[in-house]
Amino acid sequence: MKLYLKRSLKVLGFSVLTLIVLVVLLLSSLIFSTTGLKFAVDKVSPLLSSFIRIEANIEDGNLWSGFSTKGRLIVELPNIITIAADDFKIAYDVPTLISNKHFVVSDLEASYLQVNLHLHDDPNVKKPSSPPFSGHEEPFKLVFPL
Repeated sequence: MKLYLKRSLKVLGFSVLTLIVLVVLLLSSLIFSTTGLKFAVDKVSPLLSSFIRIEANIEDGNLWSGFSTKGRLIVELPNIITIAADDFKIAYDVPTLISNKHFVVSDLEASYLQVNLHLHDDPNVKKPSSPPFSGHEEPFKLVFPL
């Protein structure tokens, strides 16, 4: 009886270890490979199609550090923003995002880039009578170093 229990626990332990190794390999393939990035975009895009539309021909890269596309990249949040870029390349750092909660882009390249903001005035919103920014506040800025 003891021998049977010992063998059963050993087999169960190896089975759990094998399962953990397979999950780690699958996740690392998804996060650190171009195939994993393409798979993630192909699977997530239809799930979020009512919120965001992504069209991209991913050439190289991964989810962990960035990617590059060949041809036209289109990212659209309906009624909010549309981004179109040709031969797009982005490099970012996920560990910084996780640790500092800041998304830092270290490299951004495109042979063509178009960003359209779709702003609509809401008739139900009351317009402020005073200016939106006082002398003590700085308005939001996007800085593109050239």
